[in-house]
Amino acid sequence: MRLDLSFISALMPMVRGLKGETPSLDEQWELISRQPCVTDILENGFVREEDGRSLTVEEWKALWRGAVAGQQAVPGFRQRYMLQNMQVALTHTSALEQMLAHLLRDEDSLSEQIVARVMINLPAHAQLPGAITLALGTCSGGFVDRQGGIVVDLVTIHALADDPSAIIQFLAHETWHAGHWSLVATHPRQHEPWLGPLAQLQSEGMVNHLIGGTYELMSRTVRTGHGEAQDRAARFLDYADTMDAHSQPRMVDYLEHLDALIAGNTVEYESFVRQLPDNPGYLHGVLMAKTIEDVRGRRALLDTTPDPVAFLLTAIQAFQEIGCDVCSPVLWERLAALSR
Repeated sequence: MRLDLSFISALMPMVRGLKGETPSLDEQWELISRQPCVTDILENGFVREEDGRSLTVEEWKALWRGAVAGQQAVPGFRQRYMLQNMQVALTHTSALEQMLAHLLRDEDSLSEQIVARVMINLPAHAQLPGAITLALGTCSGGFVDRQGGIVVDLVTIHALADDPSAIIQFLAHETWHAGHWSLVATHPRQHEPWLGPLAQLQSEGMVNHLIGGTYELMSRTVRTGHGEAQDRAARFLDYADTMDAHSQPRMVDYLEHLDALIAGNTVEYESFVRQLPDNPGYLHGVLMAKTIEDVRGRRALLDTTPDPVAFLLTAIQAFQEIGCDVCSPVLWERLAALSR
């Protein structure tokens, strides 16, 4: 698995130009706008979390220029996260370039460790992409694009610079997502509106249980971050730390809203999810994955990977086997009807 430097190579001269260290030319922006992954970066940075509209290239450029000017007030958590990543890129440019050189020097070893860690936690027929695209100015540490490719923000890797094992864990986390995407993309109900949230619940739950990553990154954000990102991470950690003590009522509450989603009420579900400290996959999904493995074993958990419905059904059965009834008969019947 190689590192794709096409996007980062176009960005770095622009970052230097914004700092006034090199001439900043319109041709640099034009080169960036033609990069394949820029569309996915803009789609992951919605203007507001609720409206689903992607950023335009001009709006993304304005964020970079705002980062130079010390801008703070921008709409939506995702744009504020982008802005913070941009500010780090501008203030730590040389350190980021050193990190990039380090990654390239150890590329073969990184690849071997990432693939080994991922493939023992996926069915053998899962497909991994051939490259990890390095970027700056994204709204998250990393994500899987619409084609199943991996995009990671160099700023996040820089935040893990003091712990090589954490870098492996982070890159393995995103690579596992890509492998899971390759399986779910062939699901016969892939175009149903409920499958995306259900797949995300499963994907985040399984990867954080099997490989980790989110909790560790949130912990670092609390220690080193600032503003809304730090507050949001602190709320997430508090919620995660108390999940065991309050798991059953929280799971019941989540599954009731999931029932509404499957029944077609996407507005009610999305409204509920926005009130949580983070996406339910990081919390509810982890508890589901952990319970499946505790009750039925690692193989039973991995066997559910291609099918989010099977994951959810198996989790509910595992809860019931330990005397924890979290699911209404109506939801069970809906899920059973959707099962392959």
